[in-house]
Amino acid sequence: MLAAFKYMRDWVDGNWEYTCVEVTLENRTEYTRCIGGVETHKDYHFEFAEELAREVIEEYLDDMEKQQLKGMDPATGANAPEGERR
Repeated sequence: MLAAFKYMRDWVDGNWEYTCVEVTLENRTEYTRCIGGVETHKDYHFEFAEELAREVIEEYLDDMEKQQLKGMDPATGANAPEGERR
């Protein structure tokens, strides 16, 4: 019970907070993951960031292998115009 009280007191005192974690592959906003309500207590937000980064990279590599990168024109392989991105 004392541990739970200290945990909540630390939150009230501003020692940790709830935050959102967003990971985006550089220059590829089509490859983004975001989650809210993550505690900064014990650096949990860094653990979530690492997990989201793994997911983003895995999705990107899978799409690369299938030659179906999001935001790319399938005919030319160039970046599709902003309004035509999938």
